[in-house]
Amino acid sequence: MYDHLIELNTASWPRSFLLLQQEAILAKSSILSGFEFMIKGGFDDVYKGHYYTSFFQLSVGIERMLKLVIISDHMFRNDYQPPDIKTIKSYGHDLLALYQRAKEISTTYSNAALPVLENENIRNNILIFMNDFAAATGRYHNISNIAQVTNPDPLTMWWDIIDQIKCNDFSSRTHSWIENEVARRLNPNLQMQDIVENTGYVSGVYRFIMVDKANYYAVWNTLELVKPIIKLLSAISRKAHERDTTEQPIKYRAPHIPYYEEIFPILYTSKRDVLRRKRWTDLGL
Repeated sequence: MYDHLIELNTASWPRSFLLLQQEAILAKSSILSGFEFMIKGGFDDVYKGHYYTSFFQLSVGIERMLKLVIISDHMFRNDYQPPDIKTIKSYGHDLLALYQRAKEISTTYSNAALPVLENENIRNNILIFMNDFAAATGRYHNISNIAQVTNPDPLTMWWDIIDQIKCNDFSSRTHSWIENEVARRLNPNLQMQDIVENTGYVSGVYRFIMVDKANYYAVWNTLELVKPIIKLLSAISRKAHERDTTEQPIKYRAPHIPYYEEIFPILYTSKRDVLRRKRWTDLGL
């Protein structure tokens, strides 16, 4: 059935190519899994775990993408010799420091400069949140606070971002849709009981529906945060391949850096598609 397919013989290819390719695939899978769990997340006990899983996956995916930028750029500039592992490890899980270094690198690649993330911008706040979550105090908030170490609750911090999305990204049409959906789902008896006893039933239904809608916008904003990183990775790989195939005589017989653009199909995902897509892990299959 598959006789017509051509398999590349990569046995003689540089080890760096295969390792970078695998690392990029891992980063992609982390990001896509994070998106899928983000859609399922919520602040009720049943759905909190989905948020936590999303934060784990996205923080790991973003960290690995930024480290790929640093490693690939260093290799491109140093005859494909990798940087000292101590240099990479020195960043730890500091996403803000990694982003800043990647931003400095990006200025040398035309049309691939990482944007300046302005204070209070939703995407900047998402990066700060993922940075805080990547730290031990974020990932282990529940356990460390049992030992009476006071750290901010990641879910409380994420609620602030959801609220910011509601205020900045929702159109009047979206607000109207949420109000109509709340009215449609309300149980008249429970609504009356809420009026009399202030049970919080109506506000709970509103929060559930609003958060469900905001999750899609959270995915969109996170995607817009990582798209420039993908573009930068692609610019580095294109520069490397241009040099490798134009040198006379050709010095490099096989690529050392993969075509990152092919590994991250999310680069071309539109906002319209993001705001209705539930499944992410099978994107590009």
